[in-house]
Amino acid sequence: MKKANKLCDQVDLALKTLRWLVTNGCKPLNQQAGNFPKPVILIEHNATCQHIRRRYGAEIVGRGNNELGPYANWQADIDGCLVEWVEIQHA
Repeated sequence: MKKANKLCDQVDLALKTLRWLVTNGCKPLNQQAGNFPKPVILIEHNATCQHIRRRYGAEIVGRGNNELGPYANWQADIDGCLVEWVEIQHA
């Protein structure tokens, strides 16, 4: 029962954060609750990500390179929910 309650808490937190993201113009792509210590939401990169960076102190948690060029994986903790996005680094 303890695991079920923890999952319910994470789902509630993820829904609250999803509502905030959508209200602020973000496009959620995926969410995972219950698999990690905190819920994780992947969003599409857009102008709101700059606001998230400043307000929530987002950090680069990974870098890579693909057919689109170099990219950075960003992550911010929004009220206990990890919000992540990928930003292509244009030259």
